[in-house]
Amino acid sequence: MNPESELRARRFGVRWLLFIATSCVLVCAPLTAVDAQNFIRGDANNDSGINIADAIFGLNHLFNAGTAPVNANAMDTNDNGVLEISDVVYLLRLLFVGGPNPPAPYPAAGPDTTPPAFPGAPTGAIAVAMNAAAGCPGSQTRVAIDLTSNVTIEALSLRVIFDPAAVTLSDVDCGDLELILGNPADFFATISFAPGEVTIGILFSLINPVGQGLPPQTAAPIIDLIFAVGASVGLGTVIPIEFEDAPQASPPGYNLGSVLGEVERASVTAGSITANCMQTEFRRGDTNQDGATSISDAVFLIAYLFLSGAPSGCLVTCDSNGDASIDVGDVVYMLNALFTGGASIPAPWPNCGREPTASGIACPTYTGNCP
Repeated sequence: MNPESELRARRFGVRWLLFIATSCVLVCAPLTAVDAQNFIRGDANNDSGINIADAIFGLNHLFNAGTAPVNANAMDTNDNGVLEISDVVYLLRLLFVGGPNPPAPYPAAGPDTTPPAFPGAPTGAIAVAMNAAAGCPGSQTRVAIDLTSNVTIEALSLRVIFDPAAVTLSDVDCGDLELILGNPADFFATISFAPGEVTIGILFSLINPVGQGLPPQTAAPIIDLIFAVGASVGLGTVIPIEFEDAPQASPPGYNLGSVLGEVERASVTAGSITANCMQTEFRRGDTNQDGATSISDAVFLIAYLFLSGAPSGCLVTCDSNGDASIDVGDVVYMLNALFTGGASIPAPWPNCGREPTASGIACPTYTGNCP
């Protein structure tokens, strides 16, 4: 079965959605070690020249099931043996900011006589971590992906696997990236679903990806995976949610970032979903869990959303407007409720209680002095 791919872009505050039957996503088939056929490295569209049309050709092929290159090695601009987003970034840097020349054969046509050098183990510059979550069988839950990096990332590729008999991926929420990148957020994301796996590719800054992108982060939430837990899953069952490289998959997938047009492998930490219907009592809006809802909770939430602040041990307290998501709207709603006579914070508030609806937002522990 071909995976269904959702192509998402965000530019100037406008979102486009496109469903396609198949997609190469970020990574195509590994290339042969050498190639006797003459070509120019970087000439992805095989027109004997290197220009912006080659970058567009590469993006269409990688993200929109566009035409495959006549010679895949020509599109492998950085000569790492794999077609992925860093090849496009490498070419844009060459064309517009004086980036390094591609490896031979360049600028004249010739054979490829050197084996590709795909990076080995991660260096620690990029790390992604899956959070743990709980979910009641028959309902939805969210699993957050956090990013830690000490470099600016121009593009990011993630591949996540899970047991399709236990959970079904319902959606992928990139709202946290919009908060990090500002408003209007400007990025291009493609999401490819298949049973038991999802591949996510993100190109930061559609306007000018060259040398720009996502700045260094510390345990910053970037993506939420929304899962439906199977109704027949037994209580207490722990369902692994893991990152996995798959060079031989179709299409292959890797967990990596593009840094200055070169691949940086990502260190990965797995997460899980525990089938659990026990609901913790909490007080909505008490983000810092001090037993009350006040201006300090708004400050805590702002730090979490925008300054890589510590997450609450009971994330559902941050959902001050009760819309089953955590974003800047919760800050505005809380401030209005507390100081301008706006609508009251939904239950459970001002007293402790359980979540009246299945929001899927985790609350492993709440220490805010509930009776």
